[in-house]
Amino acid sequence: MANLLSDIQAANERSMAAVRKGDEEQFVRLYTADAILLLPGREPLEGIAGVKTFFASFKTRGVREITLTTIEVEGFGDTAWERGASQISGLEGGSLGKGKYIVIWKRTSDGWKLHRDIVNASAEGGSTGMSAYGHEQSLNG
Repeated sequence: MANLLSDIQAANERSMAAVRKGDEEQFVRLYTADAILLLPGREPLEGIAGVKTFFASFKTRGVREITLTTIEVEGFGDTAWERGASQISGLEGGSLGKGKYIVIWKRTSDGWKLHRDIVNASAEGGSTGMSAYGHEQSLNG
């Protein structure tokens, strides 16, 4: 279980680094080709095109950094799930909101990849938090 936790945390570190650097290619590589992202108030974003839409929305929403904190992880075979908390920071350095997430991971020949990504804003995120987690028209674009 310790290896699984460290593998998931390492993948999360790569995701956070990709957001910080604005590196869409690195971010997309962390997801399976048939990934599905479920965001508040949106239809599912599917596949690589959906992941790219999600990544492009960070710039639109003024996201500078996302901090992911794993709370629990459990694996079985080539599948694992993770429950975590997140914090989004804006270009000006202020908080854009806090959230929580569930990810279903798939082990591939390239390591663990996000297969299903479910994100929700926490109540303390307020309306700004919902915006930071995709509850705005720019994700449909």
